[in-house]
Amino acid sequence: DSGNAENVAHHLHFQMRLNDTPVNPYPHLLNAPRLLSPGGTYVTPTANTFTDDDGNPHEANIEKLYENGITIGCAPGRYCPLQTLSRGQIALFIFRLLNLSPTTNDYYDDDNGSPYEVAANAITASGIGFGCRERNFCEDDALPREQMAELLVRTFHLPASSTDSACWK
Repeated sequence: DSGNAENVAHHLHFQMRLNDTPVNPYPHLLNAPRLLSPGGTYVTPTANTFTDDDGNPHEANIEKLYENGITIGCAPGRYCPLQTLSRGQIALFIFRLLNLSPTTNDYYDDDNGSPYEVAANAITASGIGFGCRERNFCEDDALPREQMAELLVRTFHLPASSTDSACWK
């Protein structure tokens, strides 16, 4: 990914270049490695939980997330693979992925009673999550790529970059 991405219609468009020549990434996505199972083999779909991801190059990964309790989809039998994720949905994914415990701390005022409240507070208590403004989580907002990078660095305890500085402390 060249860093040039824009939300176009209902998909994310990447412009990739190799030696200043545009490259179509789709054939590479079809052949991209999938998540590895604990035995080190590539993941293949073991079930057909969702009907709207059939033939999707990421179907095996989506099934793996379902099998591990990280996602339950967007509706019965549906994953909605082309929808954008909200801050709340991503908080819930991280909460489930890391099997975090709920906290009694309430960091945000705008999520009271929401299905994402427990996850938002738990990832914040663990040092991963952060709000959009003071005491606001903004659970329904889309998560910008820059903030997703921060969440992934915090989630997987990646070392800080030597060339860039963190935006959030």
